[in-house]
Amino acid sequence: EPPPLAEPVQALAVTVSEDAAKEDAAKENAAKGSPPEACMHTFKVELNRDGDDVPWGFTRELHTRGLHIGILGQDGDGPVQAYNAAAAEGERVCENDFIVSVNGRRGPAAMQSSMTGENKVCLVIRRPWIFDQLVPKTGKPLGISISHMSDGHSLHVDAVAEDSAVRACDADIVAGDRIIGVNGHRGPFQELIKAIKLSEAPVLTIARVVEPPSPEPESEDADGDSGEASTDEDHCRSAGGDTLEDVDGAGWRPSAGESFSDDESPGGSPADEGAEKMDSSESARSTDTE
Repeated sequence: EPPPLAEPVQALAVTVSEDAAKEDAAKENAAKGSPPEACMHTFKVELNRDGDDVPWGFTRELHTRGLHIGILGQDGDGPVQAYNAAAAEGERVCENDFIVSVNGRRGPAAMQSSMTGENKVCLVIRRPWIFDQLVPKTGKPLGISISHMSDGHSLHVDAVAEDSAVRACDADIVAGDRIIGVNGHRGPFQELIKAIKLSEAPVLTIARVVEPPSPEPESEDADGDSGEASTDEDHCRSAGGDTLEDVDGAGWRPSAGESFSDDESPGGSPADEGAEKMDSSESARSTDTE
């Protein structure tokens, strides 16, 4: 008597369904296109505060190449709130913007040190490219190693495994991206991790810093005339300003499973208070998502 065909047919149906899900996701993910010009908009912001115990008015999250702006405080008296009130709409600081230099210094450690230890800062801000990527798990682990601040509202992508759901559906997610939302929900990192684990096909909202193809804003000489085009390192330069290669902490590159304790974190600066409060470590619990 021939064996029943129900199980092989069912297995084939599952395989076909998974393949279709991956193909559909790949098409949907590719529809995001190329980064719009607006996400490469770079501008400088000068902020002042009365003392190092005064919060700047936004939370900061360590990023591979600098700092990511998390949550803007609701207190209208903060330095960044005062700046936004007077700035043109296109030059206002927004949540999920990236800070690429502080007082001419680059790299997360040097920039964090300036933000915590100085009362006058000039930030070079770059708008993020924000887009969604659908990742059906289809029997595979999601395959993303992440890290986060202790009070963060996003997840830093440290690495993406080759044999993963992300790779299987050609999702455009790379190391250095930030996951700022899952299935349309935004919130503390705990909620984002939970949503990823509970969903069989999570839609991840990604924030990415994109390098502009042309030089960044022109500097001005002492007479106010524009000089030659320069990079953001030429803006807000402070004496002895460090570049990405010069700063010990700027060499920090998260990797899968890497974690930092309080005394070996990049930056090593004390946390600010109030709206500035943040743990100096980029998560003591780096995580491999499932």
